[in-house]
Amino acid sequence: MSVKSSVNEFIEAIGFGLGQIVAILSGGGAYLADGAEVLVLGAINYHLGQDLGLSGVAMAAMVSIIFVGVMCGNLLAGVIGDHYGRKLPILLSYSGTVSCSLVSIMLSSYWLMMVCRFLVGISFGIGVPAWNSLSGEITPIRWRLLAQSISQSLFCFGEIYAASTLWFLDPQLKHADWRILVAVASIPSFLFLFSALLLLTESPHFLYTQNKLSATRDVLMRLAWWNRKDIDVQLLQAPMSPLVRQQSAGVDKTFRQELRSHLKIIFSRKYLFSTLVCCFVCYVVNTGFYGLLYALPLTVPHMEPMGTTPAGAVLGAAMFELLGYPAVFFFDTFCTRIANIASCSLCVGLSLTIFCVAAFLHQTTIALWSVSVAKLFVVAVFVTVYVYVVELYPTICRTMGTALCFTAGRLGAISSPLTFELFRLMVIGEREPSVPGEPHLAFMPFFILIATLNFITACLTAFLPYETKGAPLQAFHEPHEADERQVRRAIGFNGGQTDESRALLGPHFGHLQAAAQQQQQQHADAVIERAG
Repeated sequence: MSVKSSVNEFIEAIGFGLGQIVAILSGGGAYLADGAEVLVLGAINYHLGQDLGLSGVAMAAMVSIIFVGVMCGNLLAGVIGDHYGRKLPILLSYSGTVSCSLVSIMLSSYWLMMVCRFLVGISFGIGVPAWNSLSGEITPIRWRLLAQSISQSLFCFGEIYAASTLWFLDPQLKHADWRILVAVASIPSFLFLFSALLLLTESPHFLYTQNKLSATRDVLMRLAWWNRKDIDVQLLQAPMSPLVRQQSAGVDKTFRQELRSHLKIIFSRKYLFSTLVCCFVCYVVNTGFYGLLYALPLTVPHMEPMGTTPAGAVLGAAMFELLGYPAVFFFDTFCTRIANIASCSLCVGLSLTIFCVAAFLHQTTIALWSVSVAKLFVVAVFVTVYVYVVELYPTICRTMGTALCFTAGRLGAISSPLTFELFRLMVIGEREPSVPGEPHLAFMPFFILIATLNFITACLTAFLPYETKGAPLQAFHEPHEADERQVRRAIGFNGGQTDESRALLGPHFGHLQAAAQQQQQQHADAVIERAG
């Protein structure tokens, strides 16, 4: 075996196998728990509102407060995950979801229920950014999108689990004991908590940047054992560059200093534009994903007869989402990350436009098929942009960078139920639609808004400066001139292989590489000079 000096090289040698699958089924369960709980909480909202005598806006607020908690949880995940590691936030996520869900069953006060749902949201939010970072850090380059697809597909399985429960207990979505549904929805979190305690490992990249070389080797050895690979982890070398050593000295900084230095990297000149665009893309994809999740159970019962029950139509749309996960892996073989996000966002906008036209013309079958296709492409954008932000930032601030983007996304999840209800309130008021054509006037503006936002996303994404497909994860912050990913950005639609990029750029690549090495050496010399 050749000498390997970085964690990236060992991860590539270990490959993708049972070790990553075990990790997905332990840490990625945060997605399944999230999907089950969110669909159930949205479906029972009307019954809960009837019990408490709430208005439509107040009921929507009970869903939105969950996403306010998720947003706060995302920020906590960034702070905790980059300081204490990726595993701790995931364990806190499972335990918080179970305990808060069970407590909410015993409550009958609106404000206490709001507090409890806020805490459930924090529990959701604290696990996902940490798991996304961990998933990218234990997975070889060519398998990252697949690992993320499998993880996010668990959200859909959570929806199917919850929708099947709804279908069994209340096919018409009109009568249900919400306490039983909440208890059933919390079962996955309970099971995944024990799985994570026993099987989930810490991130080798995180341990490496913390100068914990022995612990890094132990995690790599464990992954190699799961994947039946024979490697000599003693060949892993400590970071030697003075610049790298300075950045890896986070353990010697105060918590506040470390947080400030991470934010300074994320909003540096190098990452500022990418951070802002990724935040907007996450906002739009969350608006579409959670907006459709909230709006469809309320919209479908008012559409023309469709040959199935409303619960059956919602279940069918949830199952159609599953096609988005293998589809995004298929798209990735032909597209760069950036092209994938842009093209799939465009397809979401077009599909929802067709849905609005078909619903207005009372073509229910076409409308349901088009909104199902829209959900498929929303999933594709979701998976790709979440992989992109993990690959974009260096290890020392990866969880914080992804958490900030996810936090912006949660603003979309928070606003989507309220936006839907406000549109309906402006059109028909508090009453249920009864006049022919009225449901379309009440629901259509919301779907038009999501379509418009996706068209804007397709345009903005084209200007992202870095293409991360096929690039190794960066452990530490490098100057813009030394970042090879900005060279790949010039390749266009089918970039992603380093050798192809170099061949196409010809002699220009050598000049850029030499300039980057010179810049790195200057930084290292400056650090040595200051240390002297």
